[in-house]
Amino acid sequence: PRIVVFGCGGSGYAAQDEELRFSHLNMAAEEYGESYQMMIQASRMGKGEVAVGICNSGRTQLTVAALKAERKAGAHTIGVSSHRGTPLEKASDVLLSTAPVHSAFVSASLTPRLSVLFIMDALYCLAAQHGRVSDSLDAINHHLETNLPPPRRKYVFPPT
Repeated sequence: PRIVVFGCGGSGYAAQDEELRFSHLNMAAEEYGESYQMMIQASRMGKGEVAVGICNSGRTQLTVAALKAERKAGAHTIGVSSHRGTPLEKASDVLLSTAPVHSAFVSASLTPRLSVLFIMDALYCLAAQHGRVSDSLDAINHHLETNLPPPRRKYVFPPT
C-alpha cells in the first residue's frame, strides 16, 4: 500500500528522487529526511508497507532508528548502504550493498551517491516490471513535457 524512503544529508536527495520515480508508477510513495518527520512516519508504518533506509555509512543513527521502528511495526525494511556489518544491516530485512569507496574525501565523493542511485533505479525498474506501471504514465509524461518550460539554452560540451 505504501513505500516510504528515508535518508539524511546526501542520502536525502536520493530518497527524494525515488519518491518521484515510484509516484510515476502510481504507487503511494513518500520521502522523509528531517528527524521529526522520520520518527513520526516510522511510527505510522504497518504490515505490508515497505520502508527503505538509505545511508552510505550504514551508521546514521536516525535512519537506523527509523528502520528499527518500522520493522517492529511489521513493515518490510530495506537498507541501502556501501558497508556490510553495520547497524543499518541489522535493522533491515534486506540490505542492498554497493562496493565501499575508500577515499579521504568519501563524504564529498559522487561515487557512493551514484552507486545508491543505481540501486534505487534497479528497485524502480523491478517495481515497474512486476505490473506496477501506471496506465497513465504516458499521460503524465505528456503533461510534463507540454507544461514545463523548455530549457533556455542548449549546452554543448565542449563549448564551440
